[in-house]
Amino acid sequence: MINSIRIHTALTFSLLAFITFFHLSESCNEAVCASIVSKCMITQSCKCDVKNCTCCKECYSCLNNLYSECCSCVELCPKP
Repeated sequence: MINSIRIHTALTFSLLAFITFFHLSESCNEAVCASIVSKCMITQSCKCDVKNCTCCKECYSCLNNLYSECCSCVELCPKP
């Protein structure tokens, strides 16, 4: 009985840790990206649909060297 409770607890914590790690890895780093994302949104360089990605080139240029870190802020990161 006690072992099953320990296993259940360990599995629960493992699942929560995985979900938290996944969320953090996919979330926007506002401290780094806020300024550049604001500029790109004001100029509408990153305002497009992911499916047809009509502005991806402009967004990539606007975000410049922060694209890989900030693309999640504008929901234009490539899907794995």
